[in-house]
Amino acid sequence: MAAFGRTRVPDGVRVVAGGERVLSYAYDADSAVVLATDVALHLPQTYGVARLPWDLVVRAGWTTPVLDLTVQLVAGGPAKALAVELPEPGSLPMVVREQVTGSIVVEDHVVLQAGAGARLVARRTESGEVRWSVVFDKGLDPRDPDLRAAADTALAQLRAQLGV
Repeated sequence: MAAFGRTRVPDGVRVVAGGERVLSYAYDADSAVVLATDVALHLPQTYGVARLPWDLVVRAGWTTPVLDLTVQLVAGGPAKALAVELPEPGSLPMVVREQVTGSIVVEDHVVLQAGAGARLVARRTESGEVRWSVVFDKGLDPRDPDLRAAADTALAQLRAQLGV
């Protein structure tokens, strides 16, 4: 047994982490490693992305046995839902939630149309910079130029209010 009841991270998990500090890991339903580090979430390639910096994870939720993620594979790009089945999750869902929440610097919701709107979010990137994003509520088309303009105006107002 390791000191303080901690177990040694297997070499195969360390390889996936690529030198990043491992916070938690579990195996998905296909026995592939899902790994949380201090700067990113690492997923098996079957999910379409191998590494997601925390600022690209828009939302994370846990409903046994599924880790539900909403991600932006490209900063400012469309949101994509991922469902990761974790038969024995350990602390991974809690760590993912903490890291996603911890990346948020500022978050505000603005109404753009008939009670629906967008979340304006500033997140700290792994390099320490702040990246702003606009995440539209379900049912709103982020390609609609009028909605986009209204969201951009709201974002500019929030940034001016905060002095950034």
